[in-house]
Amino acid sequence: MQTGKLRGTSVSTAILPGRKKAEQVLQEYSKRLETDVAERTHELRETHEQLVRHEKLAVLGQLAGGVGHELRNPLRK
Repeated sequence: MQTGKLRGTSVSTAILPGRKKAEQVLQEYSKRLETDVAERTHELRETHEQLVRHEKLAVLGQLAGGVGHELRNPLRK
């Protein structure tokens, strides 16, 4: 096994290729994770917007139903 000096510390040159490969794999995993998080965040925002639209339509339907009821059955005083 060969050893070299790196900033005054003995470092095995046999370890460096494995470490570089591990760092590369970790970096690729990190990028993939960031992509997954961005995609999921986008999906959640779309779902939230759709839910808000449905809630607005539900409220509008209730309002229209109330108005229709009042037109058919006006309050008598």
